[in-house]
Amino acid sequence: MLLNNLVRKALDVNVFRFWGYMKQEKGKMALALVFMVLSGISSSLVATLLGQLTDLGFYEKESWVLYAAPLGLIAVALMHGGSMFGSGYLLAMVSQKTLATIRSEMFAKMLRWPAVTYANETSSIFSTKFVNQANAMMTNAARYAIRLFRDVIQVIALVATLTYFSWKLSLIILVLGPSIYFLLKKIAQMMKKVMEGDQRSVAYLMKEAQEGYHAQNLIKLYNNYDSASQKFADLNNVIKKLRLKIIAISSLGDPLTQTIAMIAVAVVMTVALIQVQSNQLTLGGFITFLSALLLLVPPLRNISQMNTTLVMMSVATSSIFQVIDSLEEIDEGTIELDKINGNIEFQNVSLTYPKRKQPAVQNFSLKVQAGEHIALVGASGSGKTTLINMIPRFWLPSNGSILVDGYNYKDLTLETLRKSMAIVSQSTFLFNNTIRYNLTYGLGDVSQERIDQSIEMAALTDFIASLPEGLETVVGEAGSKLSGGQKQRLSIARALLKNAPILILDEATSALDSESEHHIQVAIEKLMVGRTCFTVAHRLSTIKNADRIVVMDAGEMREIGTHSELMAKDGIYTKLVNLQTLTDSEG
Repeated sequence: MLLNNLVRKALDVNVFRFWGYMKQEKGKMALALVFMVLSGISSSLVATLLGQLTDLGFYEKESWVLYAAPLGLIAVALMHGGSMFGSGYLLAMVSQKTLATIRSEMFAKMLRWPAVTYANETSSIFSTKFVNQANAMMTNAARYAIRLFRDVIQVIALVATLTYFSWKLSLIILVLGPSIYFLLKKIAQMMKKVMEGDQRSVAYLMKEAQEGYHAQNLIKLYNNYDSASQKFADLNNVIKKLRLKIIAISSLGDPLTQTIAMIAVAVVMTVALIQVQSNQLTLGGFITFLSALLLLVPPLRNISQMNTTLVMMSVATSSIFQVIDSLEEIDEGTIELDKINGNIEFQNVSLTYPKRKQPAVQNFSLKVQAGEHIALVGASGSGKTTLINMIPRFWLPSNGSILVDGYNYKDLTLETLRKSMAIVSQSTFLFNNTIRYNLTYGLGDVSQERIDQSIEMAALTDFIASLPEGLETVVGEAGSKLSGGQKQRLSIARALLKNAPILILDEATSALDSESEHHIQVAIEKLMVGRTCFTVAHRLSTIKNADRIVVMDAGEMREIGTHSELMAKDGIYTKLVNLQTLTDSEG
C-alpha cells in the first residue's frame, strides 16, 4: 500500500494506470525489486568498506586487510553488477508481456470501433500510437522502473551512511532535495508541451509517407514530385526542430543537477577537512563520507534524467489509453437467432452524419419480403450507400427503425445479424495472404468442392488455373498483384461461399469487363434465388430484372416500381436510363 501511494503521488493518472498493468506480473516485479535493493545497498557498502579498510589497513596495519580489501571490493562489485542485470532482465520480461497485452487491447478495441471513429481517426495516427508510442511507453517504463527503485534506494542508503558518520555534514544534503525538485518540475512543464507537439507531428509525417506511397501514380501523372517532397520536408523539418528542442530541454537537467551536487560536495569537503584536522573525524570516516557523497551524484543525475522519461511516458500513456478507452460500436442486442429468413422493413428511417446538417437519408420507409431483389439507383450522394450501410448496422439510424424478421434489429446481437449477410462493395479489400485465405476468411473449414464451385460461378477458374501456385498465390498488399476485376471477382466468390440469406451488392460489377460481367451477372442471378438482395448500381442494365427499383434523390425515395413501371412514369428513373443509354451509344 505504501509503495502504491508513493507511486500514485509521483505519477500522473495514466502512468499510474499503466503501472497497474505491470503489477500483474507481481512475482517478477518482486524479484526485480529485491535485485534493485541489493544494487542500491551495494553502493553504500563500497563507501563503508573504503572507510573501514582505510582505518584498519593504514592506521591499525592489520595484515588480513591485504587480502580482505580486494576480495571485499570485488564481491561488492559482483553483487552490484549481478543485481543490476537481474533487475533489468526481469523488468524487460514484464515490459514485453505488458506491451503485448496493451497492443492486443488496442487492436481489439480498434476492430470494434463504430463507423464514426474510423471516419475521425486516420490510419497513420493509429499506427503511430500502436507502434511508436507503445514502444516508447514500454522502453521508458523498464528504464524508469529500474532507476526509480534502484536509484531511490541507493540515495536512501547513501544518505543513511552519511548521516551515520556525520549528521552535521549530512545537513548540507538537505539543500540538494528542494533545489533539484523545483528544477525538475520546471523542466517537466516545458518538456510535456513540446513532446505532445512532437507526437502529433510524427503522426502527420506518417500520413504524408502513406499518402505518397499510395498516390505514387497520381504524383507521377501530375509531375508533382517537388510539391510532394516539399510538403514532406516541411513536416520533417518541424519534427527536427521539436526533437532538438526536446534534447535541449532534457539536457538541462543533468548538468544543473550535477552542478548543484558538486557545490554541495565542495562545501562538505571543506568542512570535513577542517574536522579531520581538528580530530573530530578520522581519515577513514572522511574517506567513507567522501565516497558516499561522490557515489550519491550518479543516482541524483539519473533521477534528474528520469524527468524526461516520465514526461515521455505521460504523453504516450495518455494517447494509448485514449484508444483503449474509446467507445465500441453499440451492441445492446440480446436476441440470438439460429436462422434469419431475410424479411427487412425500414420504418421512417433517417440518418444524419456527425458534423453534417443535411440528412444523408430521411424518412425512408420500405417493406422487403424474404427473397426479394431490391435495386437502389440515383445520382452520387443520393443516399444509396448510406442505406445499405445501415442494414448490417455499420451506421445506426438517427431516427426510425429497421426490422429484421419482425425484430427491431437493435435487439438482435451483432453476430446474429451479420452472420446472415454477405457484402460485395465497389472498394474491395483483400488481405496480403493467399487467394484461399481471402476466399475462406472468417468461414472456418470450407470444402474444396465449395471453393471450386464459388470460383467457377465468379468466373475465376481459368485465372486461378493459370497461376503456378493456384489458390496458394499471395495477392499482395490490398490485392496489389491482382487487377481490379480479379479483386472484384474474388470478393464475389467470397460472398458466394458465405451463402448468407441477405446479400448486399454495392457496384459489384463496376470493375469488370463486359465478358466477366456477363458471367458474374448470371452467377448473381442464380445466387439471388431465395435470398433477400439489395443492389446498388450505376449501370442500370444490370438491375432491370429487380423485383423493385427504388429511385433515391437527396436522401429520399422519389420513385419505386419495376423497370417497366418506372419507365412508364417517365420520371427520374426514365431520365437516368435515357442519359446512360445516350452515353453508352456515344461511347
